[in-house]
Parts: sequence; C-alpha cells; structure tokens
Amino acid sequence: MDNFFFIIGLTSALCFGLCTLPQILRVLKRKSTADISLLFILLSLGGNLCSATYIFYTNWVSGYWQIPQYFNYTIATTLVVTLLCLKIKYDKEQIKESFHRSISEIQRKYYKWQYELYQNREKVWTTALLGLMFVGTILYLYLT
Repeated sequence: MDNFFFIIGLTSALCFGLCTLPQILRVLKRKSTADISLLFILLSLGGNLCSATYIFYTNWVSGYWQIPQYFNYTIATTLVVTLLCLKIKYDKEQIKESFHRSISEIQRKYYKWQYELYQNREKVWTTALLGLMFVGTILYLYLT
C-alpha cells in the first residue's frame, strides 16, 4: 500500500514539475517570450527555491524524506531557470527598453521636483528658517 502512495506522489511531483515544459516548447517554437511576464518567472523561481528549502529542512529535522518532492522541485526549478534564460535571450531588447523607460521616468520626476523646488525656493527657505527658529526656541527653553 505504501508503494501505491509513493507512486501517486511521484506522479504528482512529475506532473507539477513538468507543467512549465509546454511553455518552454512554445517559446522555442515561436522564438518569443513577449507574452510571458518576467515577474511570473521570478515569483515561480523564488517559490520553488523557498519550498525546496523548506521541504529539505523539515525532512532533515523529522528524518522523514519525501523523495517525490525533490523530483518536483528539482525539475520545476530547472525548467523555470530555463524559461528565465529564454526570456533574457529573446526579450533582451524589450527588457533594456523597459529599464531605460523606468530610468527616464525617474529622471523626469526628479527634474520636475527640482524645478518645483526652484520655483518655490522662497517658501522653502522660509519654512527651513521657521523650523530652525522653532528648534532653537525649544533648545533654549530646554537648556535654561
């Protein structure tokens, strides 16, 4: 009876482990990963690594080794890393463009903030001086 459930567990592990394989075959056929989210790949990788670490630790502590789980996480992690490599290979330009667009947006917001700060410099200096006067008054009252 134990062998039956071991086989069920192994079958389950293989099914879960291999669920990324059709996506990899599709990517290789189309030579594009544009419709696959990089965040999905990174979360899958992180989830597999954390789960594998947890399973290994609990098995180490309990002494009960769940061999099918190791098949699952080894296969799944290998396939997700493969998918990540394909994502980087095929969408390198899109990733660069997205990164540069993000940097440009940050720079634009920074320059806008500097411009607004320059436009309101009198208010900024007045606020800063009032703040210093307040701190000075508190220190004077505290020290006397």
